[in-house]
Amino acid sequence: MLRWPLAMALSLLAVGASCSKLPKGASLMPSTPVSDHVALEVFFVRVPMGDQTVIGPLWSGVDEQAIPLDVRQRLGANGFVVGQVGGQLPAAITDLLKIRDDAPTLDENKPTSVDMAKPTILHRKRIDVYQPETPNQIVVTGERERHEKLVVLFCDEEDGSPTVRGQTFYAAQGSLLTKVHPQADGRVKLDIVPEVEHGDSVREITPQEGGGFALRFTPRRRTFDRLRVALDLAPGEMLIFSCQPDRPGSLGQQFFSDRQSDILNQVVLMIRVAQTTGSDLFSDRPHDE
Repeated sequence: MLRWPLAMALSLLAVGASCSKLPKGASLMPSTPVSDHVALEVFFVRVPMGDQTVIGPLWSGVDEQAIPLDVRQRLGANGFVVGQVGGQLPAAITDLLKIRDDAPTLDENKPTSVDMAKPTILHRKRIDVYQPETPNQIVVTGERERHEKLVVLFCDEEDGSPTVRGQTFYAAQGSLLTKVHPQADGRVKLDIVPEVEHGDSVREITPQEGGGFALRFTPRRRTFDRLRVALDLAPGEMLIFSCQPDRPGSLGQQFFSDRQSDILNQVVLMIRVAQTTGSDLFSDRPHDE
């Protein structure tokens, strides 16, 4: 009869002979993938207002029909022009993005914005989103220095008929609030709404988990919910925003234009879905062994 230590040793040898070798670096702990991670690339391009030699070829490759008709009409009435670009970027867009390969990457600790005081006509930034329900603020005007006074005309519907209204904002900053919603097929729903922060900060009390409350001071906000854009994009696709040159004073032109001396420039904002966790399933990139 085998003694216990010898029997145990023989048993371990038998088990080891029947098992494959664990790959180097493998872990026995179950992994927890970041299932909601989405990476966005944001590009700001500044061009002369209404310059058809640039804007014409650019918008010829943009699908404005991807935006629902009613949303597109409301955006157009407020000076916005918005469209989608597929994964294969048109030459006009790639040419714009190659204008300055050394364009600076903006500070990741600050809201995404474009500094119009700099001569560079292209700015870009990557945004990594891990909390889909938390909106990311993409500042488009007034980030470097808030507008002391911003007069905006916007078109709304009252009793079924369009009505043009005006509003003056003080100490104003314009942003696009962006939420991402990862889809099961690897696409991402982008939910984007224009918003203006303005005036002095006001006290706000918000409930917290456990029955407590948090006190914070935030600026007043005017959110334009009727101009919300919600669109599904696959990795590599873009959503493009700009303004209509013939709508001075509109919300769209106040958001996507800047004046330097006596020159009025037009800003083109491109938001590209760079990566989603779902898209990795279809990647041909070799995995580490």
